[in-house]
Amino acid sequence: LPSPSPTHSLTTMKILSIQIYKPNNQQSSPSPILLTSTSNLSHFGYFQQGKVQEVLNFSGRLLAERADVGKNSYEKGEYYNYISKRTSGLSFILVTDKEYPPRVAFTLLHKISMDFENAFSKEEWQKERYDTDGQLKWDDLKMMLDKYQDPHEADDLMKIKQDLAETKEIVHQALEKVMERGEKMENLVSRSNDLSYASKLLFTTSADENSCCILM
Repeated sequence: LPSPSPTHSLTTMKILSIQIYKPNNQQSSPSPILLTSTSNLSHFGYFQQGKVQEVLNFSGRLLAERADVGKNSYEKGEYYNYISKRTSGLSFILVTDKEYPPRVAFTLLHKISMDFENAFSKEEWQKERYDTDGQLKWDDLKMMLDKYQDPHEADDLMKIKQDLAETKEIVHQALEKVMERGEKMENLVSRSNDLSYASKLLFTTSADENSCCILM
């Protein structure tokens, strides 16, 4: 994946994306369904943003499918992928740069999951009309992405959930480990419907160069 535009400092980057997935009960297509999402990719060039969004969707969907239930974080390059996977099957995914404090990220994920489950019952988000990507509209998600770009805005969250991850070290696992799960990355890439032909080529070249890929 391309690097951010040189006119923007890496230190200005905080939250890239928030995604919410639900399980797909169709045997013919078991990949999780993207209920709703929001992103801020303004620090990438205009022509780069489409490819960045494709990679976010690709990695998010695989994490929602393959990660274990619970809270985990996965590292790739300059970015962390945080996931909270619920026993209900919902997966909440937050992608940030490494500048963003991990404890704030997990606390924000907790708030997002609580607010979502208060706003939408399981009976609601399981409805067939949400069986296609992006059909559920939730304006609060964009509001939270904008507000918590500055982690200092999360002080109130930390007061609510002070014990979150404070008694143990947060370990960032390698993203590839959970995504591959016995399969080679190139096979996952080739089968993906989230990636365009151009993005798939990008993955192929970045495997050797290891320079243009930020999330995978």
